[in-house]
Amino acid sequence: MKTGIIAFGLLAAACSRSPEQLVQNDGMTPAPVAAVAMPTPDASVTSTPVDVPSDPRASYLILSNNEMPNGHREVMSRRSGPSGESYARREIDCGTGTVRYIGEGDTLAEAQSDSPNPGDMTTPVTESITGVITAAACGS
Repeated sequence: MKTGIIAFGLLAAACSRSPEQLVQNDGMTPAPVAAVAMPTPDASVTSTPVDVPSDPRASYLILSNNEMPNGHREVMSRRSGPSGESYARREIDCGTGTVRYIGEGDTLAEAQSDSPNPGDMTTPVTESITGVITAAACGS
């Protein structure tokens, strides 16, 4: 039991120090870990929250909404819910209202990787997650 109390005390002492104090430490306190910023698909775009009634326990953000060379939209979204975070990258044709997944995963990097078989463009169900993201991305 004393070992646990001592370890907790050392941990609490380390957490109360500033990064400068940790660098100039006594050799027993671990050096600070550098923070790594998650890249955004397009830093010029502000994340847009999207309300998805069919998934009330999760929150959704459109992280980027960029025009592709073919005139379609490339939309990166993030879902945050009880099971964690996931990302989806969709190609959306606002003119026809069709969409397909072109990348997805548990991390932004996974979703930025091209899907090996994106499939055909399809019309999403209006109330579905993809339907709501499509309407938000197209401004309808």
